[in-house]
Amino acid sequence: MRRIGTIGPDNLLGTSEDDILKGLKGNDVLRGLKGDDLLFGGDGNDTIYAGGGNDKVIGGEGNDFLYKILSGKTTAVNFSYTNPEVGKIQGIESVYLSTGLGNDTIISTAAANTIYSNDGNDWIMTGAGRDSINSGAGDDYISSGAGDDQIDAGKGNDTVIGGAGNDSLYKDFSDQTTGINFSYTNPEVGNIQGIEAVTLSTGSGDDTIVLTAAEGYLYHKNYIYSNDGNNSITTGAGNEQIISGAGDDYISSGAGDDYISSGTGNDTVIGGAGNDHLYKDFSDQTTGINFSYTDPNVGNIQGIESLHLSTGSGDDTIVSTAAVSLFSVYSNYISSNGGNDSITTGAGDDIIYAGTGDDTVIGGEGNDYLGKSFSDLTTAVNFSYTDPNSGKIQGIERLYLSTGSGDDTIVSTAAVGFSDYSANEIYSNGGNDSITTSAGNDYINSGAGNDGIDAGTGDDTVIGGEGNDYLTKDFSNLTRAVNFSYTDPNSGKIQGIERLYLSTGAGDDTIVSAAVGFSNYSANEIYSNEGNDSITTSAGDDFISSGAGNDSITTGAGDDDIYSGAGNDLIKTGAGNDGIIAGEGNDTLIGGLGNDKLTGNSGQDQFVFNTPTEGIDRIYDFSLIDDKIAVSRSGFSNDLIAGAAITVAQFTIDSVATTASQRFIYNSASGALFFDADGVGSTAAIQFATLDSGLALTNADIFVTP
Repeated sequence: MRRIGTIGPDNLLGTSEDDILKGLKGNDVLRGLKGDDLLFGGDGNDTIYAGGGNDKVIGGEGNDFLYKILSGKTTAVNFSYTNPEVGKIQGIESVYLSTGLGNDTIISTAAANTIYSNDGNDWIMTGAGRDSINSGAGDDYISSGAGDDQIDAGKGNDTVIGGAGNDSLYKDFSDQTTGINFSYTNPEVGNIQGIEAVTLSTGSGDDTIVLTAAEGYLYHKNYIYSNDGNNSITTGAGNEQIISGAGDDYISSGAGDDYISSGTGNDTVIGGAGNDHLYKDFSDQTTGINFSYTDPNVGNIQGIESLHLSTGSGDDTIVSTAAVSLFSVYSNYISSNGGNDSITTGAGDDIIYAGTGDDTVIGGEGNDYLGKSFSDLTTAVNFSYTDPNSGKIQGIERLYLSTGSGDDTIVSTAAVGFSDYSANEIYSNGGNDSITTSAGNDYINSGAGNDGIDAGTGDDTVIGGEGNDYLTKDFSNLTRAVNFSYTDPNSGKIQGIERLYLSTGAGDDTIVSAAVGFSNYSANEIYSNEGNDSITTSAGDDFISSGAGNDSITTGAGDDDIYSGAGNDLIKTGAGNDGIIAGEGNDTLIGGLGNDKLTGNSGQDQFVFNTPTEGIDRIYDFSLIDDKIAVSRSGFSNDLIAGAAITVAQFTIDSVATTASQRFIYNSASGALFFDADGVGSTAAIQFATLDSGLALTNADIFVTP
């Protein structure tokens, strides 16, 4: 049958006879089916299915794709495509060929080939181009020309010649129970030549694998998967990935950055030059394991730069101190589960997860990380790390700790003197816990319970959780400024804290603690030493002691006690019966709402009153020479003149006003100081302060502010 297409894209289907299909122009699809067909694609990017006959295929102009599916055949297939202008196949850019069980001969020099030859002793040759070749179980000869080719050579005794380009060879013997011998030692001699990367899987037998033909190849990388069995694996230069099973294996990886997972056997692993990683997983074992890596040049483990080790529930002993670096700094990743384990590492930045046992962990040089999780426990956990050079925990720069629902005691203060890497990450769940850390930027989440947290001097994140939690921050040894803010109990670096103890050093500190809305337990205890400090608190019965310096202290509602040192301090309290004792210097004391107790001590102090109705404040040491009582014109009376003392007519020493002009009355017998809005009028006088009795007080001692 003869079928001719159009100038557009056509779909032409042949018959079981000898057909002629011509696509002409357009991107056509031609299907020859059975028979000896003539398939002519014409102009365009055509797809041609050639069927099982003795077909002639001419692709024409464009990028043409030929499919030849002969997988049902049991006899030999001879396929040749060597010249795009001569022969039965012409003008084809890509070939997809699948053959059957016969001993096939395949030659295709198309730009790109995909070839599946099944069982049989096949002979396959391709040219330039990126080819994919998959041969079956026979003893095959495969020669791939130039190009980056992928070759899956099956299980036979194959000869594979890679040619120019970065070629990859896959060999899968994973279902075999007997040992296999595989060798690739010279890229120019032997059954395997010109291959840059090998992926090899073996079965349960005792295998011998030698892959050392990497020299001179840039792309080279091998993947080797050997299952159970006592295997011998040797590789050369290149970045290898080697995974062996449960047998007692011998593994020698040459130069290159190699990844080696050597199973649970008593293995010998020689890393060679490069940054080599060894993975050992004993996590399923219930008995203790003994693992030692102390010398990179002697013993069962040599030349390894990074160790990843997981153990099971037994009492394990792990020593990894081979710090002699072959290329970079040596590091470990060690995970031990249950059991009372002993873990020792050397130089390098190590990561250690040490399970729930009573473990001994010696970190060695480098920035080492220790993780301990007791989160499933309901009993109390006692964890202490106080000295980096003695005890069961040593040489650890960073700690991750999680505890359960018991009343836990956690002390981690051994970070002082280490690098900026030093930090703790501590999670305690239910229970009334005690947590202590030192320098380092720690993350602490104390969970439910009434917890006590001493968080050290770092830039810490502290989440108190449910319960009445107490936070201690001690910066008293610092000379730099401290900026501390706790303004929202539900966001920020400090959350869920009901009571704060804060001590600062000699710097100019800024302290804001204004997290309102907690229980009656809420209170602050703040000590600031030298420096010009700014301290702000919110509701709660706060205790504040500031040292020398010109300090600004503002508190919220609550019965606060405030002690300030030498300096010109501004102290303002909120609602509550507060006690203020200022130190040397020219201080300003504002008691606010409530019956406050005010002591200015030496210096020219001002006792400020905003209104006469905020309570009756007791002034204990009013000095007629140095001190002033400051009253607000807006809060007391418009008759007053801001910026000056009250007039002589506005003041009297008596028990009541005797003129209409008198506004301030000092009872010399009792020390009571009153404000009378209308003098002898009908409005009763209001007492707003109590001074010492018998003072020679005058109008000049009372100053008016706006």
